[in-house]
Amino acid sequence: MIKNKIKKIIFFLTIFLILISILGFKIKEYKKYTLWHQKRKQILQRLQDEILMEVSSFNQKYSVFIKDLNTNYKISLNEDVVFPSASLIKIPIMGCVFCADRDNIIRLNDKIVIKDTDKTEGSGILKNLPSGTTLDIEDLIHLMISQSDNTATNILIDLLGFEYLNHCFKKL
Repeated sequence: MIKNKIKKIIFFLTIFLILISILGFKIKEYKKYTLWHQKRKQILQRLQDEILMEVSSFNQKYSVFIKDLNTNYKISLNEDVVFPSASLIKIPIMGCVFCADRDNIIRLNDKIVIKDTDKTEGSGILKNLPSGTTLDIEDLIHLMISQSDNTATNILIDLLGFEYLNHCFKKL
């Protein structure tokens, strides 16, 4: 009878010690997780402060929205300001060009000759350059993003094709 009680006590003590050690491990992991989240939040706060400092001198409307998909923390400045969004497509197009370079479909230093048929209305300087001007793909990306150049955008779209772009957009 006493042996059975001792066995039961030892059994329950063993279970208790195992639970305590598991709980201790979980507490350590929780503390690491919490510290990681706090660090991410601090980094995003610093980023927000730096962005705000950079854009505060702009004489134009601006909006910034960045979301950390790991923590769901977000940076948002003027997120309710409405802008026309047509040129936003240029960002994923740029990403697809970089993917195409990575996948050896194109090279960023490949040369492209600008033809009159490439030129489009709207933003950018390429429409004003003489036909026969040669630029590399990296230059086209730069003009597409920094000048919102529509001609550069259309050349890159034609170069990659809609099928590749759609496939790449889905992956991105």
